[in-house]
Amino acid sequence: MRVSRSMRALVFAPVLALAFTVPVQAVVFNLGTFVVDNDANVGDIPLTVPDGTYNHFSFSTAWTAISGNPYSSEAIWALTDGPLASAATTFYIDQGSAPNSAGSGSAVTLQWDAYMNFPLTGSLDGFILTLQTYAGSTAQWANTTMELTYQAPPTPPVVVVDLGVIGTNTDPININTLAADFDTELALYSSTGFPVAANDDVSYPEIVQSEIDFDSLPVGDYYIALCGYNSAFGVDFAVAAGSEAGNYGLTVDGIPVNGTLADGQIAWVGFTIVPEPATLALFVLGGLAVLRRR
Repeated sequence: MRVSRSMRALVFAPVLALAFTVPVQAVVFNLGTFVVDNDANVGDIPLTVPDGTYNHFSFSTAWTAISGNPYSSEAIWALTDGPLASAATTFYIDQGSAPNSAGSGSAVTLQWDAYMNFPLTGSLDGFILTLQTYAGSTAQWANTTMELTYQAPPTPPVVVVDLGVIGTNTDPININTLAADFDTELALYSSTGFPVAANDDVSYPEIVQSEIDFDSLPVGDYYIALCGYNSAFGVDFAVAAGSEAGNYGLTVDGIPVNGTLADGQIAWVGFTIVPEPATLALFVLGGLAVLRRR
């Protein structure tokens, strides 16, 4: 799940409802024109996302090859909370090549339009990471813009078990099927229907059960898709389940979830991550301050 230049954010206006200030639900960033190469450690764009609720994005850039034989399909980017890709970096957006990109160096206006990996509630001092993945290649990205909005999320799956709150956004999370008696596959979906992680085998052929680890997860609702071998996981909670079957022996953050999986079946399990206590206290104090002012 791991993968700047100066920029200007457009001025946005807060929306008023029932005399309370509601965080903005849309903001546009003009990122300008810049050169991107294959060095992932340089060229990050710092930006501040204002307080709001966002789960959808649109990104556009006029892509032109410069040197090293780049293809537009090799142009990728991410919205993160850190300047470098690491185990501690949260990738709010990181969805690979643009759907209209090509395996050629022809100029094209690349466009992405999809749900974010993780929804973002609040503000973010973040970074746009940009990259041309082919060694030695460079390309120009011109008139680059990104819009963050809120849209009605995809319909979540029906879960066999909802574990409720299992931790905070500072806790490590482990999900595994080590107690299963068949060859499993796991995927973890965010509330936007994006598969943020997946695992087939812990160590084939010794351990054909599955395991997913996170140092932490952003606040939100999550859905585990547990299937048999040879499953496929797509966006918007789309899962093509494999044909293995048996007792799935799932463990989520030390909590056992037992059940039986039939051929071609999916066992969905839900859980929630909440803010760590210090953050919750700040939310409460902030709310009280608003009440005092009123």
